[in-house]
Amino acid sequence: SLTIAPIVEVAASPNLQNSSNIPNEDSQIAELSDINLFSPERFSGLDEVESGLRGTAGVRGQLQFDDKKYVEWLFGQAYQENDQSPFPISSATDANYSDYIGRLAFKYNWLDISYSFRLDRQTFAPTSNEINTRIDYKPFTMEVTYVALKDEPLFGDRKEVFGTTNIEINKNWSWNFNGREDLGSSTTTSSSTTPSSITAFDLLNASSGTVGVGTGLIYHNECIMVTSSVSRNYISDLDVKPSTTIAVNLVLKNFGNPTTTPSSEAQLTAPGSEKTTTNSNGILIDNPPAATFNPSTN
Repeated sequence: SLTIAPIVEVAASPNLQNSSNIPNEDSQIAELSDINLFSPERFSGLDEVESGLRGTAGVRGQLQFDDKKYVEWLFGQAYQENDQSPFPISSATDANYSDYIGRLAFKYNWLDISYSFRLDRQTFAPTSNEINTRIDYKPFTMEVTYVALKDEPLFGDRKEVFGTTNIEINKNWSWNFNGREDLGSSTTTSSSTTPSSITAFDLLNASSGTVGVGTGLIYHNECIMVTSSVSRNYISDLDVKPSTTIAVNLVLKNFGNPTTTPSSEAQLTAPGSEKTTTNSNGILIDNPPAATFNPSTN
């Protein structure tokens, strides 16, 4: 079956300025991606908001061969009347139109591959690329993401690869390993943070090399989940030094912990290996989301 869905969205609100009396603590992640392209409010958190007249036009589509065999795509562009909006829709300043945002995904049984991109609206040169590959072939699960950014409003220039591997030993036990590698030094030009502040975006790419690795064992049954992990953080900047963390987490499932997942999906996160939906991608966003760079999930 083939589905093609044109989408037009319009949002309007008073053209207000974000108050300087409200410290921006939970809205620092401001990245236009395929995840939030059609969202009327793209800021995470409540400390900053979009305002004025804005809209998005694009198209979604899917070609499905079977329940677990399909190709899907998304392409669109955003508009905002207020070219002084704190939300960066383009690498150019004072821009009313965003760069072109797109995503192409392919699924075939146990293999998932997705490619998210951002194209300069004038030259069509790629400014953001994220490739995510997931293999889910029991008892083995692996996910690897590669991110390459150029003049991105929030993250600057960056090339990274990060991923995680999970092996189910039996129905109760699984082993996990993950890590993050910086493939080159980068600069961060976030428009949503002040020059004097130090954030995770600044620390992650102080220099190329391994950012973080971690491993651990997971035990779970109908009542509990116990996660033991050892992780190494290699970030070094000012008073932030490399460190090793040993942790044991106990979750009582019947108390309704919202983060409880089966062992095959459990993610032990080494420092620096978080996906900052991104993002992208993945890119150190709030995984979003996915995002985390470009967050992969809503």
